[in-house]
Amino acid sequence: MKLIPLSLISIGLTGTALLPFALTPPQASAQCIQSHAGIQLKLGEPAAQTNNVRQTGDGPCSGNVQSSTSVQVDRNPGRGRSQHQEVDQRLEGGRGNGTGVNGPTVRNSVVVDVNVRTPKKFKP
Repeated sequence: MKLIPLSLISIGLTGTALLPFALTPPQASAQCIQSHAGIQLKLGEPAAQTNNVRQTGDGPCSGNVQSSTSVQVDRNPGRGRSQHQEVDQRLEGGRGNGTGVNGPTVRNSVVVDVNVRTPKKFKP
């Protein structure tokens, strides 16, 4: 492990402080990455907010990144609304993985559901 020393000098009213610290290179790695980030926003009365994110893959995978985003905004103050996100990501490897390393695919999915109640006379 190679350390890179750095220093931060801060000058304040009472004098000078020296804060030493070191940065280290990242130690984690992955062959392939799948990610999804979604937002569901409802202004007015609450909505039924659902999502279904499927992230799959076969075989060894090397050097691929698959990423998607989705944003849903409903500004209608009425009831009876629903929001649904459907995501299907698939990575296939095993063809020409020259690294010889069969590491796992890292999968990450985050969908944030937000209901914001607004006053009855609110006009977005």
